[in-house]
Amino acid sequence: MSAPSPTDLAEACVPPGVVVTPVESIADWLKLRERDVTASNAAALFGDGVHPYTTALELWARASGRRPPSPMTPAMRRGQLMEPVILQMLREDYPDWQFEQAARYYSDPLARIGCTPDFYATRPDMPGQFGVIDAKSVGKFAFKKGWRDADGDIAVPLFIAVQVTVTAALCGASWGMVAPCQLGDGGLDLSLEEVPLRPALMPRLRELAADFWARVAEGRAYEPDYNRDAGLIAALYEGEGGDILDLGDDAELRDLLDRRELLKVRETDGANAAKERKPLDARLLHRLGNAAGATIADGRTVSVKVIRKRAFEVKASTYPQLTVKAA
Repeated sequence: MSAPSPTDLAEACVPPGVVVTPVESIADWLKLRERDVTASNAAALFGDGVHPYTTALELWARASGRRPPSPMTPAMRRGQLMEPVILQMLREDYPDWQFEQAARYYSDPLARIGCTPDFYATRPDMPGQFGVIDAKSVGKFAFKKGWRDADGDIAVPLFIAVQVTVTAALCGASWGMVAPCQLGDGGLDLSLEEVPLRPALMPRLRELAADFWARVAEGRAYEPDYNRDAGLIAALYEGEGGDILDLGDDAELRDLLDRRELLKVRETDGANAAKERKPLDARLLHRLGNAAGATIADGRTVSVKVIRKRAFEVKASTYPQLTVKAA
């Protein structure tokens, strides 16, 4: 009798309460992801900076309908197109292992946490057990910057380690790995990196996910990261035509406006000052809420005008333009 395949083992090991749905199309897959905190985004709930590309506020804005659902990004498309190539390379480089495409979406409907494993696998040193492997296509420069430690050795980024741990837990896998494939002029460089699974991570993630979905239901936003969420705060602003706030002698606001004025003067010296001003403007917009402007005791006023850009060679867009006037 032949040994069970990775898929057979995966089907026999689905944890209680987890629902498995075959992925029929990209559109169906994107729709399935909307109802859950997915393994690829879960790290954003663990604190600022754990996920380098997504914040908790951004996840909240999309889940609460304040921003459109996550689209198929170029990086996601590249990853999907590269999966068959990475799978073939793994089969060639590890002939004693078995690898199979997963093509399934796993969801815990009570916790509203989900994942999409890329590959199931079995290995000769762990007979009778299956693992999950996450495929990553990475440019060589991005790999050098984000995947290597101070000594130059490969180090799996924390947010990807979280993703693999969540995926293994929802699938009932015994082990997890990531297969980064470096894309460059010299060809494709593939490696297979073990990810130590952290069982204590899932109970904590369930707590964080429960708080996340409660915030979505109640409209309670996360505190923003004014550097990383500056663009999101501007996109969420809807204050044109709203009230004018009287903020009185507000020391924090005075300090923000003073710093902003200094940066405005410095912008003639280069782009760095303009870049530094963006988180200050985000903080001001967040402070105004949906008001159209504000006055403070020293006579200065803050006003916001929503600029609407017509479609030309890029998509039409809107953004708020802050103006500060002296007394």
